[in-house]
Amino acid sequence: MSEKDSPSPSDPQDPAEKPKSSPVKKSADGDAPAPMPIRPRQKVTRQKDTEEPAKEEKETPKEKEPAQEKEPAKEKEPEKARLKPSGKPFRPHTPVREPKETPAAVETPLEDEAEDEVDAPATESEPQTQPTRSSERHRKPSSFARLLRLKLPFVPLMVVFLIALISLGFWAHGKGVTEGRRLAEKEAQKPFPEIPVETMARLDKATESLRSGGAAEALTVLSELESTTAIPSLSYLVALAALQNGDVDLVEEKAKLSIKKREKISDSLALLAVVESQRGSDKTRVKMGNSVRRAEDFLTQAIAADPSNPYPRFELATLLRYDKRREEAAKELKGARSLLNPIDSHSIMDITTRVMEVEQLPQEQVVKMTEVSDNPQKLIPGAYAAMRVGDFEQAAQLLRIARDVMTFESFDYLINDPAFRRFAREPQLAEFYQ
Repeated sequence: MSEKDSPSPSDPQDPAEKPKSSPVKKSADGDAPAPMPIRPRQKVTRQKDTEEPAKEEKETPKEKEPAQEKEPAKEKEPEKARLKPSGKPFRPHTPVREPKETPAAVETPLEDEAEDEVDAPATESEPQTQPTRSSERHRKPSSFARLLRLKLPFVPLMVVFLIALISLGFWAHGKGVTEGRRLAEKEAQKPFPEIPVETMARLDKATESLRSGGAAEALTVLSELESTTAIPSLSYLVALAALQNGDVDLVEEKAKLSIKKREKISDSLALLAVVESQRGSDKTRVKMGNSVRRAEDFLTQAIAADPSNPYPRFELATLLRYDKRREEAAKELKGARSLLNPIDSHSIMDITTRVMEVEQLPQEQVVKMTEVSDNPQKLIPGAYAAMRVGDFEQAAQLLRIARDVMTFESFDYLINDPAFRRFAREPQLAEFYQ
């Protein structure tokens, strides 16, 4: 095949696809010039149509996907490295916009758009809150408005207030009780003032005069001592002297004063009961109510004030006996007897006083007892006088008689007196010390 026959590089390989040349038009002047080869027709569009597809193609993710594939680490690094101004990381559920002061990093346009999307809610909410905050700064709310802003529930608040108030009341009550006890203990520990010897001698003389029947003289002395000294129980002694002197109104006044001072409460109430009984039996007075019931109430209070005092129970037994309530009277009398000292204090003191008088006499002045009696107050001192002169047979005889007329407790108490114990080894007296 020759070079002429070989296809040229500009010619198409397929002869069928060779473009047909347009026929040569002949003109009057001659043949027309050879025509230019015809180019294939391209589709022409308007400028707007050509520009919009170009923009869409730029914005399509297909062209940007290679950028994302090339730099995947740069997309996530800014979100992980995003920190608060204090240096702490943001929580994932609180989208916060980065401050402008952060150093600029090389970011792709896709990362900028992602940040704008993340920070969009924050930029939308900020303009709404900024006006309220600025208005709150310039406007000072009232105290009532501040209280309403607390939004505390009313009922629990009132419950807490009531509990605190009750607790404060209990605390104050306990503190008052403690202070009262402290003052009472301090008062109880307070030493009693000493009674001068002259004052005590006048007091003894007044009580001795009261026992011997000189009620008027005793009342004068005791009233003077009450007004000038601070001796306890003087109000009760004045009431006792006034009762023997017949001044019922003064008895009531001084007995109530003694109760007010917290002195001899049980005995003072018993005196008030005696006053009611005397007023009830006085025919010159107008009777108001039942005096027996009032006296019984006073005696009941006296027993409750001091259950160890037998005398209010004895007075109550006497009152019930006159009211013809004998069974109740016998019960109270037995109760009073059980509270009494088994030793008769009055007779013991009288006998001991006479024995001491014989003890102080010189040996030559001691006189034996010549007449036999059944009175223990004479038998016991006579037996001691016989011991001192050496007549132990007479002493034993007098002691046997006294033992028969006295209680065992009283006789045993007297026979063990130091004055008698000196002669306990005598054979005639051995039967009394076995």
